[in-house]
Amino acid sequence: MLWLFWIIWLMVTPQASPSLIQQIESHLQSYQSLQARFEQTYTPVIVSEPSQESGRLYYRQPGLMRWEYSGREKRIYLIKDNILWEYLPKENQLIIYDLSSEEFNQTLLNLLSGQIDLAKDYQISVAESSSPRQTRITLLPHYEESEYRKIEIEIDTQDFLLRTIKFTDWSGNKTDFKFKDIKINRPLKKNLFQLEVPESTEIIDYRQK
Repeated sequence: MLWLFWIIWLMVTPQASPSLIQQIESHLQSYQSLQARFEQTYTPVIVSEPSQESGRLYYRQPGLMRWEYSGREKRIYLIKDNILWEYLPKENQLIIYDLSSEEFNQTLLNLLSGQIDLAKDYQISVAESSSPRQTRITLLPHYEESEYRKIEIEIDTQDFLLRTIKFTDWSGNKTDFKFKDIKINRPLKKNLFQLEVPESTEIIDYRQK
């Protein structure tokens, strides 16, 4: 999740220390793999009660990513070879997307994989967080075509690990991620980035649309 920060150093703002940006860049360049637990909270404007989910995240260079959601709505998202597989066991469906398609909104996915030009698309500011160990990075899009009105990221200034990320869309709906038990450069099994589903699974392939 953290590799998106390697280009933040290009946009050093008055609030940002060049040494901090360089330290972030140095740490992120060393990451070959990442695994963590996550908690996700979605807070819509029109509903009083937010919805919460949790699961595990795995990442390995180059560009392999797996999200496993636990709980009642179990599902798996697998990103590999610029393709997204979304497996919904409850619905017995496997949905396939081509991430290179311009019609597919990739804001979240691009942020998490580092495939986004922050300097071009966002105004970036860096400020202190409510926690003394963390720094908050705020991204404001230059273009209204962006899916999100604001993206807020908090990074630990001692170990340079991503702790939270919050997306706010143009309607005011918010999606928050909190990351725990983060492990860097640990071996990951190859089969983590393979997806086996029952033969009876319905396959919906949007690459052919």
